[in-house]
Amino acid sequence: MVLSGTLAAPNFFGYHNKQAGWADANKAIRQLRDDCLQLGVSFLCGRAGTVVELKTDSHNTIIAVQTLAGNLVEADHFVLAAGAWGSGLVPMYNSTLATGQVIGYIRLTESEMEKYKNLPIYANFSTGWFNFPPHEDTMMLKMAIHGWGYTRVPSQEDCNAIKSNVSSPPLIPPRERPNFVPADGEHRLRQGLHEILPELADRPFEKVSLCWYTDTPSGDFIMDFHPDYTNLFVGGAGSGQ
Repeated sequence: MVLSGTLAAPNFFGYHNKQAGWADANKAIRQLRDDCLQLGVSFLCGRAGTVVELKTDSHNTIIAVQTLAGNLVEADHFVLAAGAWGSGLVPMYNSTLATGQVIGYIRLTESEMEKYKNLPIYANFSTGWFNFPPHEDTMMLKMAIHGWGYTRVPSQEDCNAIKSNVSSPPLIPPRERPNFVPADGEHRLRQGLHEILPELADRPFEKVSLCWYTDTPSGDFIMDFHPDYTNLFVGGAGSGQ
């Protein structure tokens, strides 16, 4: 038995799905990047690849996108797949809501990695708290809370702010608070740890952050052309699935 908190008590009941699992998103994206490079796809990264504005003609056809570096990237067709940041570039007409969800990481020792190697993915549907198994490469235990999350109203300083959208993440994370979550969010992370691994609940977090989701009211993905532009295809939502 790996769990040592109140959820390891005899009166605890839960559902165990042996077919469930998780995928290493970092490695998956790296593999996708390598596959794209082999096919001849070019990537613009950093400020030169951060889109802040769509340039259109009189027919509302996008002719180019402007980046944070000031350069224009022209094309005939465009695909918007920017996750929660997409709502800062085009109106989404209440079809999506961008929210920041709390994430925490605790660094484990070699002996703890061995001790918790069979730690299951646990999700508390009452509190939204869930965890991943210890990550072998980073020796980190990752946990998060999936719930209502936090919204952020775009400010006048946001160069990509769309007034019709009620929430969007900052284009560039603030440097003065790169390792930040609201105090109540960190408290909820520790509450969840107390339930399954109380021996780790008071340990300092190696890192905390807000993971930005973009969800639809129904939980379905959005795969469709945007109604305001003749050549913009939107692929998004569903980050909370």
